[in-house]
Amino acid sequence: MHALDATPTYWAVLIGINYYVKDAVSAGSTTLKAKCLEGCIKDVQAAKEYLDRASLRVNVNILTATTPTDQSSDCPQEEPNAWPTLDNV
Repeated sequence: MHALDATPTYWAVLIGINYYVKDAVSAGSTTLKAKCLEGCIKDVQAAKEYLDRASLRVNVNILTATTPTDQSSDCPQEEPNAWPTLDNV
């Protein structure tokens, strides 16, 4: 057996939520979108880059909610299977 074969495999679920759908929809206005967070997605991307550089085998799953650029939209930019929902986790 090679040394690499003995290396354990790790799993990471990285969640970054800039946009809170429920809050924006219940407010009924686009003003809440201006109050959404801005750094969470970048933090998740930085964490993934770090894990990619690590010498361990890490399986990374990323779930994010990016504030939509379309002011009329009430959904994150990502596809629904990449949203940080309980079902997706």
